[in-house]
Amino acid sequence: MADGGKHEGDEASSAKRASRTLDGIFSNLGGYSIVRMENVVDTRLRPVYHSAAKASYDAAMAENTVRKSKKEIDRARKLHAEGKIEEEGAEEIIEMYENEIDHAYETMADAGKIHRKLDVVLNVLSMKYHALLSKSMEKLARLAIAIALAALVVALVALLAALLL
Repeated sequence: MADGGKHEGDEASSAKRASRTLDGIFSNLGGYSIVRMENVVDTRLRPVYHSAAKASYDAAMAENTVRKSKKEIDRARKLHAEGKIEEEGAEEIIEMYENEIDHAYETMADAGKIHRKLDVVLNVLSMKYHALLSKSMEKLARLAIAIALAALVVALVALLAALLL
């Protein structure tokens, strides 16, 4: 339970950092706009996507390594139990594969971190995009109302002119 609270706090601080970073990027570009946001996604996030894809590949390979290493450890134990290899040889083999497993778990953890960071950035960017889109839609709605009112005034003036003539 306490660990979950820490994770939520880390996520919130990551979101704040991502938000500040995005604010900095867009303030240097002249402010938020839909076109600028799409440009940032296409240019600045592309390397991040590639890193995340590579991390996913590395994690998949690490999972395979763990699976194969566990089989080799079991095999070494079996060969030792059958007396086909000495205890010292079995221990060396087991230690070597345990080191590979440790390295594989580190690789998977690194991939998880990269994906969490990308997820936070994309969530913050999505929220900002949604807010910007909502403001744009609100402005368009106001403009549509103003145009409709102007058309109504023109129609009333035309009606009044027709009645007076």
